[in-house]
Amino acid sequence: MTDKSETAPVETPSLGAAIMMLLRMRGVMEVLVPLATLIVFLIAWDTTVRVNNIPPYILPRPWDVVTTFVTDWPILWDALQITLLITFSALLLAIVGGALTALLFAQSRWAEIALYPYAVVLQVTPIVAIAPLLIVYAPRPRRCC
Repeated sequence: MTDKSETAPVETPSLGAAIMMLLRMRGVMEVLVPLATLIVFLIAWDTTVRVNNIPPYILPRPWDVVTTFVTDWPILWDALQITLLITFSALLLAIVGGALTALLFAQSRWAEIALYPYAVVLQVTPIVAIAPLLIVYAPRPRRCC
């Protein structure tokens, strides 16, 4: 007869170790799943362009996009700098303007009553409707030299 107490105990991982293993697995999955999705998307994109003979001026193949990005980098870099300058300038203006408007609303009940309806209208107006007005009325940056 064998005594059950003489058999080797089966080691089960502690709850902490099991949680750490799941977290590590989750971390790996959070990298692998988006990467696999990107690969599937790129393969589908390339296959769609090749099978349907879509001209590159309508929808280029993924490798053509990468090649053009590398070869045209100097032009793209200049455009990126201008875009970032405009974006951060607009952000700074929005922060200052919003803070001053909030301060005005907090300090003056009359200003809040007078301007609050316009603030609401601006909030609910889609940017698509405002963009043409900005293009027409915003000054264009001048290049020197």
